[in-house]
Amino acid sequence: VNGGSGELILKTQDVAREADEDFNGAGPSGATMRSYSGVAVKVRFAAGGEVHVMRSLSGGQKSVVALAIIFAIQKCDPAPFYLFDEVDANLDPMYRGAVAKMIEKQKMGVVDETGNQTTVQFITSSFQPELVEAADKHWLVTHSGMSRMGVGTKEEQLDIVRKNQQSATADGQASI
Repeated sequence: VNGGSGELILKTQDVAREADEDFNGAGPSGATMRSYSGVAVKVRFAAGGEVHVMRSLSGGQKSVVALAIIFAIQKCDPAPFYLFDEVDANLDPMYRGAVAKMIEKQKMGVVDETGNQTTVQFITSSFQPELVEAADKHWLVTHSGMSRMGVGTKEEQLDIVRKNQQSATADGQASI
């Protein structure tokens, strides 16, 4: 999110400890030690905007924060592939486009310590046009008695997306 920022805060608590085998009897019994108890997230969606904690965010905003954390981790410690199942379902078109652009950028990977370029695969499922447009390969799943999967084209996938959105609108559901 342009102009946005986030902060991960390691939460700790003091825990009473007893002299036991974990510490080989070292230290006085009843002493306390600091223990990690979780992670808090604070985000700001615009420069100078209000700071929010996770519990106050909408579903779409939580999705954006989760994806930002995944992309940040990928920059530091990339995995060979990522499997995203409808991660764009709660996002508005602007954020879906931003996620598609980020995937296009991130799939190029990083240059490792030896100077080699590593690439990353993103396997995504989506009923939204932004991720379909950004995909390099399209797999279509059809259902007629049993599910079948085969290679398709971008146009075939976009046709499925349009039909799904028309069906949702006809059923009185709001398009996502």
